[in-house]
Amino acid sequence: MGKSKNVSVIFLTLFGGIFAIAGISAGMTLLPKALRSGSTEELAVAIILPVVFSLAGFGIIGLGLYSKRRANEKEQLKNRHPNEPWMWKREWAKRRISGGGKTMVVFSWGFALFWNAIGTPPILFNLPSDLSRVKPEFFAMALFPFIGFCLLLWAIHSTIAWRKFGIAFFEPQPLPGVIGGKCKGRIHTSVYIKPEEDITLRLHCVNRVTTSSGSDGSSTQESILWESEKTVSTHQLQMGPKGSSIPVEFTIPMKCRQTNEDNPRNTILWRLTVEAAVPGVDFSKTFEIPVFVTDASSPDVEADEEGVDEIRSMILDPSRLLSTLPKSKVQIENHPDGQLQLWFGPARNKGAATFILLFTIIWTGVVVFLYQSDAPLFMAFLFGFFDLILLFILTALWLGTSRVGIQPGEITLKRGLLGGGKLRTFHTIEVSKIEECIGMQSGNKVFYGIELHLQSGKKLKLGSGIPDKGEVIALIQAIEHAFASR
Repeated sequence: MGKSKNVSVIFLTLFGGIFAIAGISAGMTLLPKALRSGSTEELAVAIILPVVFSLAGFGIIGLGLYSKRRANEKEQLKNRHPNEPWMWKREWAKRRISGGGKTMVVFSWGFALFWNAIGTPPILFNLPSDLSRVKPEFFAMALFPFIGFCLLLWAIHSTIAWRKFGIAFFEPQPLPGVIGGKCKGRIHTSVYIKPEEDITLRLHCVNRVTTSSGSDGSSTQESILWESEKTVSTHQLQMGPKGSSIPVEFTIPMKCRQTNEDNPRNTILWRLTVEAAVPGVDFSKTFEIPVFVTDASSPDVEADEEGVDEIRSMILDPSRLLSTLPKSKVQIENHPDGQLQLWFGPARNKGAATFILLFTIIWTGVVVFLYQSDAPLFMAFLFGFFDLILLFILTALWLGTSRVGIQPGEITLKRGLLGGGKLRTFHTIEVSKIEECIGMQSGNKVFYGIELHLQSGKKLKLGSGIPDKGEVIALIQAIEHAFASR
């Protein structure tokens, strides 16, 4: 561990040193030439490039030194608490887990300024005076300043949120959160918040995997393994001497995985997110919290999903169906003979579908410009391949449908586009189980699906795009009830 830590620090120091030296050298070389030439373009390059490279270099060196200090702290805490991994981080041990804020502001501004300093000047300096002479590839390059503008908006939003809400921290009570038990505590804010509606709390178990991709470096992907959502009414919000206090309580089933950072390339993280709609910029914070199997863990504990009983009663009682289930994207019909029918219509989640549509339009534009420009042809084909994947996803989001019929001992499925597709029938002897699955993810937002597991080992998607976990659990229970009824 010690050798690995030192190697990382040495690598970051050398890597950052290369950037810093390159920046200083560029400044010493380019600035005198630019001053002699009197060219505004050369002067801008002589100032921007050295500053950006130097700041990036010293920033990387500082990150290495900071990482070493935090690693030393963690090593000391591990020696003091060898069997209590939830005490291996300073903020965990102090029961004061920060929700970011200032750190996010610094990161967002640093990233936004770095991106704009690298991506914007080449576009501005190469913009011809006669816009009719602009080549197609120029518009593909123009994506860089567009992204830079979006990053600046993100940095401004982070700054406004930080100035408005200050810091917030989560105080776990007790420490840690218990798998097969409870995750409890309070979120404390440094200012008073007055939500316009109920506060939303989400607890996520996240698997972060970093994979190497040869000469292209590495990529990091996150997938949500489990989540639970709660709402806290405004009258449960307590006011302290300096700010507000929000109660937190989740039940975590034994099937979940505990926090694990032993392998940096494959870690298990737990995140607690709080969101509240307030006038102006909404209140939103995320806390990385410790969740472990402890002596208090019990295999009999099951998650208490909010709203499951209410939704189940809506589904099983046809008289309440139309009046009490207006928000569900799934059309549900209960027939007098006991048959249950579910209709997953097209464009069930227009927000996610619209985002993918806009992204696909931009991506398709890049493919067209690459094809028409002097770029290597394989680049156009490579981007075009991913464009086909986006088009497939887009078609499924806007036009994909699924009709499921359930009656005692029999499930029928017709899945396709706009109500089409082959009708398939499955009987009791073929079915192993029916359970939820995690489908599309957008940040911390998860869309669930319902999977039919067959005895052969094959899995079939009965429906997808369900944004609420309580609803998907209730739908599964309703399906199982109708399938088993006699």
